[in-house]
Amino acid sequence: MDEFVIRTSQVQRIRKVEGGVLYSISGRPSLTALDLWLEQHTFAGTLVFHGGFSLVHKFLAPWRVPTDKMAPNKELLELGLQEIKRVHDATNQKAIKLIVMPIASFDTDNFAYPHHVSTNSAVKEWCAAQGIMTLDPTNALEASTTPLRLNAEDYHWSASANAIVGQKLASLVVFQNLIPAHRGSHRRLALREI
Repeated sequence: MDEFVIRTSQVQRIRKVEGGVLYSISGRPSLTALDLWLEQHTFAGTLVFHGGFSLVHKFLAPWRVPTDKMAPNKELLELGLQEIKRVHDATNQKAIKLIVMPIASFDTDNFAYPHHVSTNSAVKEWCAAQGIMTLDPTNALEASTTPLRLNAEDYHWSASANAIVGQKLASLVVFQNLIPAHRGSHRRLALREI
């Protein structure tokens, strides 16, 4: 295993070791370092650390603000919009069409969290004013009868959610003629509108 891909946000939580990779359950640098050391040197210590970590999270859970009750952070939204503007300016200079896809997390019943929906609405409204194309797959995802989350604890999209979004994006790209046709190509894209 010479090369592998990992999210930038997770790099500090892993350590490459002979025969594989260790991953820390903690996001705090000091606890991550301890966790990785324990994982590398003592199995029993790792079990104690992970058990304690889990208990602390369960104990603190009643006092946390539920994800669906959080308000959009206006400062972060403004920073995000500035970044979209920067990318849009750069892509315009190269005659590349930018598509912004606001995404949401979903509860276990396939409903998008309200604060994500309101943030996405603000992003779409801003993009429309800037002449930037958007694709919001929220309605198509909420209409799905398959689970959108990997599991009850993991907000990442499931394979079926990714397939729905991929189909929507492919349909948009093809139907908007954003990919130039190649002469002599005998391949056809078989897409259906979702």
